Amino acid sequence: MFSIVDIAAKRAELSPDKVALEEIVGGAALTYRELDNRACRFAAALRDRGIAPGDRIAILGERSTIHQVDTPERILARPIDDFVNDFIGNGSTIKGLNFLKVDSVTFTGYPYISVEDSPETGRAKLAESGYDWLILVDEHRSPIRWLQASDLAAGPSAYATAGEAVGDEWLRSESSLFEALELMVQSASGLTVVVDAEGHFQGVVSMGDLNKAIRRAQREAQRHYEDLEANA
Repeated sequence: MFSIVDIAAKRAELSPDKVALEEIVGGAALTYRELDNRACRFAAALRDRGIAPGDRIAILGERSTIHQVDTPERILARPIDDFVNDFIGNGSTIKGLNFLKVDSVTFTGYPYISVEDSPETGRAKLAESGYDWLILVDEHRSPIRWLQASDLAAGPSAYATAGEAVGDEWLRSESSLFEALELMVQSASGLTVVVDAEGHFQGVVSMGDLNKAIRRAQREAQRHYEDLEANA
């Protein structure tokens, strides 16, 4: 499986000047090259110093003035002042995904079929779920392909070459949501596959899941600082 650095570098290599993110207000934009550079810089510096999610760090200003002391995920979710915000730089929300794990996502029943299931079964699962894609799993329930309704017409004998290959770029519970984002922008379905330790299909991560995780982290950080102020 490719590392997060490999995946980010590849996306920047393929479309370095394509806009990856654009602010609705103000119109500021980041290309994939800039996203690759900025999103990894802060988290990589922390990891190089042995700092992991849950550890506390301090952001110091001039004359070692302490501006904020907290976990990286809280600092990224809620910079305490303009100095910290400037120190972190653009893309703090994206950087924060490095410290949020896949196991924080609640998986709902995403549709999948086996290599022996009929086209009717696949179409019924798609219709019931409302999704455009389903997962084809092998005899070990490992994900192998993304299929749409049109890919099911030829029947099970054609499943192996229909749709889009999932490949071996799977997420696991310990994977970061930044890695999920990187895989998501490369996936034809706009989703990323999650498996357990044995490689069995567990579910998918969507852009909506990332949005919920970010908002949850921001709300948690806000409550944390409100509690600190109330107890000061």
